[in-house]
Amino acid sequence: MFSLASSSSSQSKPKLTFEYDVFFTFDGLGSRLRTFLEKCLSDAGMKTCIHDMVRDYSRWRMIERCRIVMVVITPELVASDICLDRLKKIISYPKTVLPLFYGVSHDEFRMQFESFYLRKFRIEGIPDGANLSELSEAYGLRLWEFGGYRNPQRRANAECSSLYGFTLSHDFGIEAELLDDVVKTITMRLDNREYIFVAHHPVGLESRMQDIIQFLSESNGITIIGIWGMGGIGKTTMAKTIYNEMGQSFVGKSFLANIREVWKQDNGQVYLQGQLLSSILRTRRINLLNVGIGKSIIKQSLCQKRVFLVLDDVDNEDQLKVLCGSRQWFGHGSRIIITTRDERLLQILQVDKVFNVRGMDDNESIELFSWHAFKQALPERNFTELSRKVVAYCRGLPLALEILGSYLFDRKIPYWESTLSKLERIPDGKIYEILKISYDDLSEQIEKELFLDICCFFIGKDRSYAIQVLDGCGLYAETGITHLIERSLVKVVKSGNKSILDMHGLIRDMGREIIRGQSPEEPEKRTILCFNDEVLDVLESNTGTIATKGLSLKMPRSNSVSFGTNAFKNMKRLRLLNLDNVQLNGEYDYLSKELRWLCWRGFLLESLPTDFNVKKIVAIDLKWSNLTKVWEKSQVLESLKTLNVSHSHYLTETPDFSKLPHLEKLILKDCPRLSMIHPSIGNLRHLIMLNLKNCIGLEHLPRSIYDLKSLRTLNLFGCSKIERLDEDIEKMESLTVLVATQTAITQAPISLVRLKNIKYVSLCGYEGLSRDVFPSLILSWMPPTNHSKSLFQAFRIMPSLIKILSHPLFTKSCEMFKAKQRSSQASCKKTPALIGFGEQVHKERSKTFMSSITIHVGEFNEVINTLLRSISQGWNEKGFGVNSLPGDNYPHWQNFKGEGCSICFEVPKIIGRSLKGLILCIIYLSSQDNMTSVYYPVGVLVSNHTKGTIKLYQKDATTASNDEDNWQDIISNLETGNRVEVIVTFACELKVKHTVVYLVYDEDAIKRIMY
Repeated sequence: MFSLASSSSSQSKPKLTFEYDVFFTFDGLGSRLRTFLEKCLSDAGMKTCIHDMVRDYSRWRMIERCRIVMVVITPELVASDICLDRLKKIISYPKTVLPLFYGVSHDEFRMQFESFYLRKFRIEGIPDGANLSELSEAYGLRLWEFGGYRNPQRRANAECSSLYGFTLSHDFGIEAELLDDVVKTITMRLDNREYIFVAHHPVGLESRMQDIIQFLSESNGITIIGIWGMGGIGKTTMAKTIYNEMGQSFVGKSFLANIREVWKQDNGQVYLQGQLLSSILRTRRINLLNVGIGKSIIKQSLCQKRVFLVLDDVDNEDQLKVLCGSRQWFGHGSRIIITTRDERLLQILQVDKVFNVRGMDDNESIELFSWHAFKQALPERNFTELSRKVVAYCRGLPLALEILGSYLFDRKIPYWESTLSKLERIPDGKIYEILKISYDDLSEQIEKELFLDICCFFIGKDRSYAIQVLDGCGLYAETGITHLIERSLVKVVKSGNKSILDMHGLIRDMGREIIRGQSPEEPEKRTILCFNDEVLDVLESNTGTIATKGLSLKMPRSNSVSFGTNAFKNMKRLRLLNLDNVQLNGEYDYLSKELRWLCWRGFLLESLPTDFNVKKIVAIDLKWSNLTKVWEKSQVLESLKTLNVSHSHYLTETPDFSKLPHLEKLILKDCPRLSMIHPSIGNLRHLIMLNLKNCIGLEHLPRSIYDLKSLRTLNLFGCSKIERLDEDIEKMESLTVLVATQTAITQAPISLVRLKNIKYVSLCGYEGLSRDVFPSLILSWMPPTNHSKSLFQAFRIMPSLIKILSHPLFTKSCEMFKAKQRSSQASCKKTPALIGFGEQVHKERSKTFMSSITIHVGEFNEVINTLLRSISQGWNEKGFGVNSLPGDNYPHWQNFKGEGCSICFEVPKIIGRSLKGLILCIIYLSSQDNMTSVYYPVGVLVSNHTKGTIKLYQKDATTASNDEDNWQDIISNLETGNRVEVIVTFACELKVKHTVVYLVYDEDAIKRIMY
């Protein structure tokens, strides 16, 4: 493998070990044809080695030293078993063989060779006139088909009879054109060994292609991968490098470059099919009549060939259908690489893996740029800072680094500075045209409009928020953004629990240049106004037009500006309005009634004017405003889904929410003077997020707030005057996240633990997943004693946390238990497991049943198996109850029996033994009504009084399998002398009669080794 980090401008090539280009063998040729063929090859610059097949000295060593073997098949050769045998041996060499039939047809040769093969393998009893082809097929030989033979000798037999090649008549003088095709074919096959040029300065390629090469090398069967990324990121360069690295080991290989461009040309589809076939079959150009025929020939010709194929710059599903319809088109071991800007195409083809090309890091960018700008690996001394600015602008895009590096080569500092200033406004033309291809390929105008809106307004915004607004504009944003991501125009980055829309800086500049290009000289005629100086000109001159759908003007606080509202009079179709530190004076009914998004930072008025018609508004963002109230008189806003007035330090009250029926997000963060939340908030049936962070003036929440059944996130962080949460919080059935730290709340409501969907809690000094936080909260409710009654009372309030033990080994009969026990033990050996089973016995003269659940924790071993069998046997022979359970069997196990649902015990010390497992038997009563389900909601609370720890364990059909690891914590948490209490409870009304704990021991490992 050549070094890709090298700065050498020459492309490394393998060292050739061949002395000759063509090994030329024949028999029965006249001297005239022999001389003519030899001259044709020599005139084409080929070094030939001519040898008569009948003569045998050093023949095989000569073949090894030649690139291609050209065999002239004559009647004399076909008639000679010796020649046929030697021909078969030639074919068995890993060489390219080109046959030339002279005086004999291909069919005559095939029949003669099959007859020779059958004779050679002593297949007797062949009747006269038998069809040798049918016989050979009956014997499984299939001699005339290529490939499919793992044995090299059998493959040679097949390929000998498969040689079609070229056919010459005896009057070869009239077939000069055919002989010319022979020479061209040989030339092309010789040229096929050449490497594709990659790059003068392939910086950083090696690290990027290692994962791909490793994946292709380790894959079995037919492997198809995709290399995906934005334009100019280096997809084609990587594919060329991998082709050079791996393709040389494939006899059939093809690199179809610039498919997108060629496809558009006249007859481009057929041209690409012909190029693929001629490259892999290594023959002269194949002329195809139409695409359908091309597909058939590709499939038939390549279905048993191991090929290496690169399809570069695919942008259309039809291209994949025509050039690589399915895996069945190619032979076992084939490797296919597709480069594209559209990830969706790779999903359609169901590739094995997609590799997303990452941009260059700072060091790689500096090196690549320097090679083009300074012809060395680092910038010249006086250009270091300017180089860093250019590299920052390029954002790791190799294409941009190369173009701008070459553009700035041998230029003076003022030229560099001028270029940087220009790039801030107008992207480089070459870069722009290449990146714009992705935009032009968008098939729907609505997606192009969506892309431009994101370029100018929603980079850095939460994806769900952007979708909400843009859907309100009728742009079908969920589908559209997905398509833009697939086409590498938009990307999504994670920030906490949010998905943020992002875009490469050059893609963003390309989008804004498209907007500028709509009307370069008259910005008011563009659909979006987003360049500050042009927006200022339009507003100051009142030249706005109906063309404008979006406007953005962001001014610093130190340089705020003021305009009359009549500047918006003609912008009747304005949907998106983004203002920072801008003041508008006058009548607000001049503003568009089509507004869907109002983002106005630093809004100076105390409330939104009553004449400001925002009836179609979807989202209002008035951060850092001077609002004291949102509206002087509330409006009915059916479409409003997000209201954000964060950091409004003068806001004292919220609006009447009954006028906002579809509000989903209410963000009131850092509104220190907010003292009252309108009680109508309980009417917001669609509200999913309420953020009151740092509302330090808020003393209480309206009781109606607990009616928010759809609310998922409630953030009260820093609301220092809020002292309590009501028990009604359990009515917030959708609540997932509760943040209430740095408040005056000292006692969490007991009903909190009954919330079914709660996942994250930050409250009363506890923070984390609910399953981890709730046990500590439970202890905080109890008096400062370890009395089991207090603990039990606290635990009883948690039925909603107790999950169904839905392990498949649960059963109601001993017979089912025995059968399943054996299979479970076989599959779970050496694995910590939670296994349960149940059984019931009818109590006479009663409608109740005695039932049980058994839980065992720890690795399966003989002691646990013996104990489980004893439990089962006791129930069968002695009846059902605590007295039927086995007692102590010191030193293998110790048991502790308790009345009811709890039991206290002290972990004993057993010399020479270590605690390896735990079995818990729960015997309970159930009625006929609640016996319809075998699986009972059960929970176990284990309190280690000595260590002061408490653990809640539960199991559910939806619980991840690694819950067994949590149960295993029981064992590790129990040490000799610890005082432990175990409490069991059910979510439904079931009475626990007895709780029995078995501690299972095994010999210490040291002792086993010693003895």
